[in-house]
Amino acid sequence: MKNLIIKLNKLGYNKLAAKVTNVEAAENIIDQMKDILENGAKKIQGKMVDAYTASLIVQIYNMVGEGTKKKMENTKIDKLVTICWKMQKKLNAKS
Repeated sequence: MKNLIIKLNKLGYNKLAAKVTNVEAAENIIDQMKDILENGAKKIQGKMVDAYTASLIVQIYNMVGEGTKKKMENTKIDKLVTICWKMQKKLNAKS
């Protein structure tokens, strides 16, 4: 995938290369969350994510269906965090 991005940039397709980069980042967001669980906090898409938040996102990701998983993978980190915290509050209110 990185070779494709480099070739697109060399050929002058910078906007297309940026879109490919965004898709690659979206596909890896859950893997990045799992990495945070193992190695500690880090920045994702310019936002600092701690292990507690990453754990929440991974737990909710594992609970939802396939369609929702795909939506979560394609959502930006700040919106994903907000949605997951709202879901967590609703789950705690029910218990």
